[in-house]
Amino acid sequence: MFANPRGNALIINNESFVNDIYKYRSGSTIDANNLDILFEQLGFKVKVQNNRTYQEMREDIATFAQKIEHEDSNMAIIVLLSHGEDGLVFGTDGRKVPNEWILGQFDNENCPKLKGKPKLFIFQACRGDDPDYGA
Repeated sequence: MFANPRGNALIINNESFVNDIYKYRSGSTIDANNLDILFEQLGFKVKVQNNRTYQEMREDIATFAQKIEHEDSNMAIIVLLSHGEDGLVFGTDGRKVPNEWILGQFDNENCPKLKGKPKLFIFQACRGDDPDYGA
């Protein structure tokens, strides 16, 4: 890994949900901040997006996948911190973004600038079977 920066990282941190649809995710911002610092120390250019709706999450992910800078990078990191359930991550408005859609934005066809390069995905999504889940 010799590129400078080594790559780009996107962190979407959903901590507060509209109308208390889901419980406030206490500590999520601390996690996002720690990941931001870590990735910067590892040589990545980091963008943190907080409290994103379904539509904003989709736009953030699609825009990030199309970054021209990926061409000169070694890899990409995508982190989603939110509520979720099996195979889904929730926007702050309660709408669900499928994990498969997120992963698909970075396949060789949709994201040719990252073809053959590692892509690290971290899904930290509270799940529906959690007793503290929801409001």
